[in-house]
Amino acid sequence: MRSSGYDNEALALDPSPPTHFPSSGCTQSASVERVPGSRRTPDLISCAPPQIKVVAAARKLATMQAPRADAYVFDIDGTLLVTRDLVHWNALHQAMLEVYGVDTTIEGIPYHGKTDLSILRAALARAGVDDGRFRTGLERALVVIRRDVEAGHDAIIPMVCPGIPRFLESIQKAGKLIGVASGNLEAVGWRKIEAAGLKQFFSFGFFSDGCESRAGIFRNALTYIADKLGPWARTCFVGDTPFDIEAAREVGAAIVAVASGTFTFDELTACSPDLCLSDCGQLFRD
Repeated sequence: MRSSGYDNEALALDPSPPTHFPSSGCTQSASVERVPGSRRTPDLISCAPPQIKVVAAARKLATMQAPRADAYVFDIDGTLLVTRDLVHWNALHQAMLEVYGVDTTIEGIPYHGKTDLSILRAALARAGVDDGRFRTGLERALVVIRRDVEAGHDAIIPMVCPGIPRFLESIQKAGKLIGVASGNLEAVGWRKIEAAGLKQFFSFGFFSDGCESRAGIFRNALTYIADKLGPWARTCFVGDTPFDIEAAREVGAAIVAVASGTFTFDELTACSPDLCLSDCGQLFRD
């Protein structure tokens, strides 16, 4: 069989259209245009002879493979895992109360896909804290977040996203470099990964401690990978938000989007990632 330019184990078909085609950024709909006054035109693939169905399925299968890369770098929340606790949430609240004297939370802040620094900035700005005051107290606020998450890490309740363990195992077995690029603070991110039982897969990570921009975090990861593997190393990021897609595009890297977080498959597909999945379980046939 001719190589499709992708690797990994045999991959599953996505049962729900539209299907994203990585090379073009287009969306293929399963619908067929209806002529006014005519009967509904039957679906061409479902009515096709078996051999044509096989060819159509094989073509669709090719779009469900992760881009070939030397390193794979994962977001945490909504990509690797989802937490069912308030440990991180409460630590952010305590930091704002203790350092800035503001009794507020991140409720109502669109924080999915944002870094901890930008989440803090938005919540405090809403409460009337200006940028100068924010910057003055920032390092102390980060100390409080790290402290409280460390103190409460036993209460972290992670749910590993579908297909993640098998995906990580397959690329680890293939000898790929595997890392994390997350908007979490480093101490927070690693505690979540440890609680989920996934730490053994990762050899490096980049976080938001000194970088408010997600693209900046991605760029730091690429610099590390280039130092480890050489300047021509290929990197694929895996994330669950439009911000991950935007950051990967900004740094010139491939991106697999997974709708295992808060954003839907259609919302992510509209951003034209290299591949869009409902979850990483779709990377495998069985």
